[in-house]
Amino acid sequence: MLLHGIFPPITTPFYPDGNVYFKKLESNVERYSRTPVAGCFLTRSAATF
Repeated sequence: MLLHGIFPPITTPFYPDGNVYFKKLESNVERYSRTPVAGCFLTRSAATF
């Protein structure tokens, strides 16, 4: 597999109760898709608390 370009991690938005805020996550993906990045990835190791 050859990967070329920038692949930023996408932050995962959460509700205050800890559940994933999927509508905001979709918005984040759409926002990145309008930029020149080659792709995005989700990873637990990129999470911030």
